[in-house]
Order: sequence, then structure tokens, then C-alpha cells
Amino acid sequence: MNSSDQNSNCTFAHDYPNSNIITTTYHENNRKTHLRKHIIHSLGVYPSNIKKMKKSSKNCPEYEIPDNYKVETTLEGYKIVCETNYLLDGTVKFTLNWKDSQGINRYISNNNFASGIAKDFLKLLNKKTRVSGIMLFGFNIPCLIEARKNNPIYINSKDMEKESQIILKKQNFDNTKIRYIELKVGGDEVIGIDLSKVNSDFARVHQDAIVRACDEALIPRDGYRHLAAINPSLEREYQISDR
Repeated sequence: MNSSDQNSNCTFAHDYPNSNIITTTYHENNRKTHLRKHIIHSLGVYPSNIKKMKKSSKNCPEYEIPDNYKVETTLEGYKIVCETNYLLDGTVKFTLNWKDSQGINRYISNNNFASGIAKDFLKLLNKKTRVSGIMLFGFNIPCLIEARKNNPIYINSKDMEKESQIILKKQNFDNTKIRYIELKVGGDEVIGIDLSKVNSDFARVHQDAIVRACDEALIPRDGYRHLAAINPSLEREYQISDR
């Protein structure tokens, strides 16, 4: 069933979570409107060390930035995929992925602001237009905000995994992974949390970054295989062969 949410000068049309497509209508002061469609690939979660951002205008609300969030939209005629990932030091990595006019995969990232990476993308196209990072990433979409806040178990599991990695790193335990946590709730109920699924999300992002680096540096797969054989810390070639 379709529904519509109102948020200040925005209207959100959606059937989330039955459909992962959300259409936002922005109403400007001059009565003009424009649309933006988001396709949600990964809802993401709100971690305990959450970061917030707001528009540069006065009296604008702050919006929380989710971790492990992935959404598809369009900008200047390009289909782009926006991603956010929290790093171990608590900063947020914003990434934009797209295909250029020749069909080559491109990406840019920064650890500062969503609006900053949108500005960097427009500079690459020699465009002087401006776009809000909040609107581009869809941090202001009410149904997504509500869905994340109603998912406490996954939030806690994500935090436990990251906090545990920080503790292990401080104790000089390198190359460790927590695969499973079991919680006893209310004295009787046992909940198992499979953290290998959480780790797999980070692995996919890491492997995609390796493939992009090889493509941009024109490193063939055979060449990368030889490098990985010399340096055990590199991903094996077969692990990224299907990326």
C-alpha cells in the first residue's frame, strides 16, 4: 500500500519496506517542485557513536548518518550509488560510485561531509550547480529513519562487533574476526547473532575498492595474482574474481 510522508517542504511517496523505491517531491518557495527517486540497496543502522549533519541554512534540523547505508539515485543525468561507512576512528566515509560516459566504473570518497563529496562530483563534470548532501543521500527520509530506530538488535550487534575489534587491536591481536555472539534474554530466551554477515558487508566494500584500484592502475589479474602471492596481507585473486 502506497503512503506519503510530509517533512517541512518535502513529500515522500513510498511503500517501504514492501518496495525499496522512494520518490521525494521538493517544494520550493517559488512554487516550483522537483523530484528525486531513491532506490534503497542497504538500509544501514545507527551506531552508538552516531554522527549528525544539517543544511547550512538557519533553523534546519540535524539528521543522523547511518552506517553501512547504500542508496541509488541520479545526479546530472548519471546513475550514482551513495554509500556511508563508519571507520574504526569514528569518522564517516562517504562514497559515490557511477559509470562515466564511456561506461567505465568511477568512484570518489571523503571522510568529511556528504555535501562535500557531491560538490566534488559536480566539479568533475564542470558543473556549477549545487546539491544538498542530505537530500542526495536521503538522510531525511522519515520511513528509513523509523525503520533503523526500530531495529535495536542489529544496532547492538554492529556496535559490539566494532567495539570488540577496537579492544582486540589495542591488545595487539591483529587479523581477528568475531563470527558469532550468543545473548541470553530474560533468563530463558537465547538469541544468536551471526556477525559473519556483518563482516561480509565490509569485505564486499574492501574487495570492490581493490578491483577499482586495479582497473584504474591498469593492473591485469595475472599481475595482481603475483603480487598477492608475494604479500600475504593482500586479498587472494580468486576472492575478487567475481567483483
